Amino acid sequence: KAQREARQCDLMLIAGSSLEVLPVAGLPMQALDRGAHLIIINNTQTYLNVRADVTILEDVATILPAITERVLNG
Repeated sequence: KAQREARQCDLMLIAGSSLEVLPVAGLPMQALDRGAHLIIINNTQTYLNVRADVTILEDVATILPAITERVLNG
């Protein structure tokens, strides 16, 4: 099911993954191959940072609550 969703998504958000363990590490490539946009939030580089539309090098435990707060409250 995850592979099917990856092939059909318009945007994939990767949060807190080094993208080093298969098969999950291959899901973003499936999305990119079909034209999806990619956002990566991780505290270290991944092999796909160069292909991502947005990369945020931060700890997800810190940055995701901050993003949520900003989206919900401006």
